[in-house]
Amino acid sequence: MIKALLVSTLFSLALRAEAPRDFAWRIPLSGDIQPDAYYSIPLPREVRAHAADFPRDLRILDETGAAWPFFLERPPQTGPATEAVSAVRRNALHVEGPDGHRQIDLHISGDRPAHTQLHIQTDGTDFVRRVEILGSDDQQTWGLMAMGYLIHANRPQTLRETTIRYPVSNLPYLRVRVFPNTRDALETFSIQTLRVERATRTPTPPLTEHAFTRLPDTSAERGIQQIHLDLGLERQPFQAIELTVKGRDYLRRVNVFTRNRESDPWRGSGGGDILRVETLRQNRLNVSGAGRFIRLDIHNHNDPPLDIQDLRVLYRTEHLVTQAPSNPSAPSLYLGAEHLPAPRYDLQTRWERLPSAPALQTLHPGGLEENPLHRAGLSPDRLRILSILLVAAVSTLVIWIIYRMMTSPPQPESRS
Repeated sequence: MIKALLVSTLFSLALRAEAPRDFAWRIPLSGDIQPDAYYSIPLPREVRAHAADFPRDLRILDETGAAWPFFLERPPQTGPATEAVSAVRRNALHVEGPDGHRQIDLHISGDRPAHTQLHIQTDGTDFVRRVEILGSDDQQTWGLMAMGYLIHANRPQTLRETTIRYPVSNLPYLRVRVFPNTRDALETFSIQTLRVERATRTPTPPLTEHAFTRLPDTSAERGIQQIHLDLGLERQPFQAIELTVKGRDYLRRVNVFTRNRESDPWRGSGGGDILRVETLRQNRLNVSGAGRFIRLDIHNHNDPPLDIQDLRVLYRTEHLVTQAPSNPSAPSLYLGAEHLPAPRYDLQTRWERLPSAPALQTLHPGGLEENPLHRAGLSPDRLRILSILLVAAVSTLVIWIIYRMMTSPPQPESRS
């Protein structure tokens, strides 16, 4: 009986609920606190930098010590970026003259469906071909909807551009004009594929700009220009990098690398092309990674280095969704506790089963501050190990006592 009580007490101590003293950092949260209300908490950049194991060691605790359930809100799934819109080819022409071009008219099938871009496949290699897209309601009056370029390049790196985008339209008639290669006006070519499409990607929240320090540029080897950035905090996620380049007519491959400390090895975080050809400009790299330091390798090959005048590192602010208890008090976000198991809440399951998402109020995070209640020492893992050792010691003691009782000679009965 005593042994069972001791074991129960030790294990309940090891598996106790987290308390504010377990965490090295806290962020006070402010807002209109109402019982059982749902809230969104935008996470400041410092959370990832100071969390011991994001998001496992995050907890929301109020002044009474009550834990608020929460889950990390994920960005919406985007799904397919486009889908085809049915269209019929009409009136294919080869227009002669100094401004000669290939021309094809398209009739959009159905009840004026929306469309946003045109995929064009032409034959040939190593070309830059100007494209004009005109739209009409009646095939009598035509208006310019978009102008762009089809690009096929193999040097200094492979590049294919086959899509011309334009504002959302429901015009039923399109006229497509494809002009010869700007590098060879006498070339002959054919239009192989025309596909009208509409964008279906779910809109995502806007991105926020990281603050950073640009470190001195370096050159790893001939033809590679390196740009170094310091975001100031470790483990900072980003989803895109934009470059402002001075000059015209360039095409460069850019590879992106990240690390948290200067002594760490660099990790690849993707790459892409930046270019400016005629009116076509693409200076955004849709890359993602996390770290404090970012390195951009710009492959200039035999071309002169680019004049990079400005950069923007963009990230998506992360949010926690939480629900206040029935008797709430002022909450804080706690973090910085090692060896904590991931919290197990059913809030996300209950949230997803709701017929409609309830309105989310905002809890505004204050500044990150050291937790004055933090007591370094026995972590939950160490406490569990200590409990196991104590249980083992108690078990050994009990076995020894039983053994002594069984092997001891019987005591003589006393006579009255």
